Amino acid sequence: MEFAIDRREVLRYLGCGTTEPDEATAALVEECVSQVRLLATPRYLWREFPIRMGEGVELAGTSFSLEGEDIRRHLTGCKSCVLLAATIGSGIEQALRRAQVTDMARAVVLDACATAAIEGVCDQVQEEIAKDAQARGKGITWRFSPGYGDMPITQQQGFTALLDTHRKIGLAATGDNILTPRKSVTAVIGITDLPGQKKKKSCADCPLRHCCAFHRP
Repeated sequence: MEFAIDRREVLRYLGCGTTEPDEATAALVEECVSQVRLLATPRYLWREFPIRMGEGVELAGTSFSLEGEDIRRHLTGCKSCVLLAATIGSGIEQALRRAQVTDMARAVVLDACATAAIEGVCDQVQEEIAKDAQARGKGITWRFSPGYGDMPITQQQGFTALLDTHRKIGLAATGDNILTPRKSVTAVIGITDLPGQKKKKSCADCPLRHCCAFHRP
C-alpha cells in the first residue's frame, strides 16, 4: 500500500511549527522517514453501517452505539457511517524501543514520522471510502476518532470487537483502551447525500484547540 509521510506534519509533531529545521534535524527526519517506510506494514479495514439517532448514534444490526454530542453533530444529516481501523504494524515499535535506549533524539523523530505515517495510511483509506461513496452519488465527512471531543476513548473496545480487528489486521485495544500496535487508528466517517461535499478536518472545529500542543497555526 502506498502512503505519504508529510514532512510538514512530522515537523509539527516535533514542535517546529512553521520554523525551518536546521540541517542536522532535516537530515535526521529524512533518515527516519526512510526507516519508517522500510518497517511499516500497513493493514486496514472498513465497514459501512446504516445509522439511527437514539440515545447515541445507533449502528443498525449491532448493539453498538457511538456516544457523545460531538459525534452526533458530526453525523447530522448522514444515513450511514463507516467504521475504519488501520495500523502500520509492530515493526516500528521495536525500532522505537531500541532508539529510546541508544539515541533519544532519534527516537523522538522516529515517533513523529511513525505518527505521520499512520495518518498518511488513514488519508489513503479515506480516499478509498470517498471514491466508493462518489460512485453511489454520495460524499463523506472527515474522520472522527474515539477520544476526540466528548466521544469516550472507551469506544475503542466496541470498534475493535465489531470490526474483528485482532483477527483480521492484528489490531487490539488494551484494558486501558490503548490501541496495539500503538501506531494505529480507529475512526468514523459519515456518508452524506451531498456528492463532492466533504467537511474538511480543521483545528478550528476541535474543542481542544485552545490547549493543544499540536494546534495548526
